[in-house]
Amino acid sequence: MTSILKPLSTALLGGLLLSGCVLDEDSDGYTIDVQVADAVKGVAEVTVTVSGDGVIEGQSINVTPHMKMVSGMEHGTPFSENEGELDANGQFKTTAYFLMPSAMGDTKMGDWSINVEYNDITENFPITVEMMGTDKKNLVGTLADDAISHMGADVARPYYIYDLGRMTMNNMNQFSVYITARETLFDYNPIAVGETLTGGATDLGITAVTVEMCSADDCESNNASWKNAMPDTTVLGKYTAMDLGLHGDDTDEVQVRLTVNDIIKKTSDDMDHVTFTFSAMNMSGM
Repeated sequence: MTSILKPLSTALLGGLLLSGCVLDEDSDGYTIDVQVADAVKGVAEVTVTVSGDGVIEGQSINVTPHMKMVSGMEHGTPFSENEGELDANGQFKTTAYFLMPSAMGDTKMGDWSINVEYNDITENFPITVEMMGTDKKNLVGTLADDAISHMGADVARPYYIYDLGRMTMNNMNQFSVYITARETLFDYNPIAVGETLTGGATDLGITAVTVEMCSADDCESNNASWKNAMPDTTVLGKYTAMDLGLHGDDTDEVQVRLTVNDIIKKTSDDMDHVTFTFSAMNMSGM
């Protein structure tokens, strides 16, 4: 039995739709389509659809991101799920949290792609990621208690915080974020109690997570202004704080503080929080 990979055409459908290859095995075959929605603050929904003969609900699929930078360095990016099963529609859905764009202005950063492994075949789908370099916020651990190996040396573990939207309508006043951390350049883990971070000389089991948010002018001097954010019950790494006093315009500003196992994660310049600002358009939560 011979297998022939035939390239399909690409098309744009409400986002970036990438058509993959059809695998012909005698008269049977299937197609793989990858649709990446426009990234909002670095966050994009990814839908992989497999169609054709022999495609059934529950079949395994693996989806991994890859970037080859102009410098030659290669890395992945956080996905909410990298592997799973096809649903009744032959689809697998996940969320990408991109670390960087394909280009900053006229300066190319590198080439992004998504690899799809299905039925012992791996297909590569080039994509273009458009986002601001400031869309994600960065924190780091410390070498003493939270180091990972990077290019042969120990470095403080990077943590990444993404804006999932504010809600100031319908008597809601909240802001949501997604928080993840690096294990290796290709492996990332959401921050949630019960998760274990690897990548260092010893694993870091997460026994306590505190996410706090503040939108008041006196965040630095008044601890009462800080609100505890609650973890999402279905999405690991997602946290939402209520009653933040947001207005839904460009005057809003939210500071976010992360504590893992009673240790506050700080910025590279030793700040104990990151700050999110907004456009005039009110954004509904994700």
